[in-house]
Amino acid sequence: MAAATRTLSWLVPAAFLAAMLGVPLATIAAHALGGPEGVGPLLRVLGDPYVQAVAAFSFEQAAYSALASVALGVFWAWVLVRYDFPFKRTLLALSVVPFVLPAVSAALGFVIAFGRQGLVNGALMGLFGLE
Repeated sequence: MAAATRTLSWLVPAAFLAAMLGVPLATIAAHALGGPEGVGPLLRVLGDPYVQAVAAFSFEQAAYSALASVALGVFWAWVLVRYDFPFKRTLLALSVVPFVLPAVSAALGFVIAFGRQGLVNGALMGLFGLE
């Protein structure tokens, strides 16, 4: 019975991800490639020298950014582990900010759009003549 439970413990999330990610992506791909010309338009776009140059530049910049981020991250991690210095705890606390900031900015976006003085609320109040 334990083997069946272990199998279900990964099978259920995998099926959920397949349904929530795989089905929409497959549908989009089918609509994009299922036209009368098939994959012809996609191959024309991918064969365009301008698109290839832009893609190559994007990949190159992504590689440089990743290398620079890893180099800086490993260096600062080494410094923080090896040495004690003033404000070390503050620096460690600030290193968490990039992980928290997306949630804060998303919440701020909802407040700006839907809050008491938000854009949507202001438009609806103007539309219905409310104060």
